[in-house]
Amino acid sequence: MKFILSWTIKPENRNESLHRLQGKDNIAAEGIKILGHWHNVNLLGGWALVEADSEASIAKWLLDWTDLNVNDVTLVVDMEEVLSLK
Repeated sequence: MKFILSWTIKPENRNESLHRLQGKDNIAAEGIKILGHWHNVNLLGGWALVEADSEASIAKWLLDWTDLNVNDVTLVVDMEEVLSLK
C-alpha cells in the first residue's frame, strides 16, 4: 500500500524535530519504505510518499513524531492501479 504523509511542525518544535531527524540512521520504521521525502523551505512541514505493509505500520512509525508534529496520512493508488480497475 502507498501513503502520502504530510506534517506540520509547530514553530517551537522545529529545532527538536530537526535534531531528532538527524539522530536517526534510518528514519523509516520496519515495514515501511520511503519512496520520496520533501520538506518545505521554512522547515515547518513536509511530505513523504511511502510504501507500507499496513496502516498499523504507519501508525506505529508516527508515534515517534506526534509529540512534535501534526500528521496527516492518505492512502493512495497510482494511475496504473486506477486504470486496472476497469
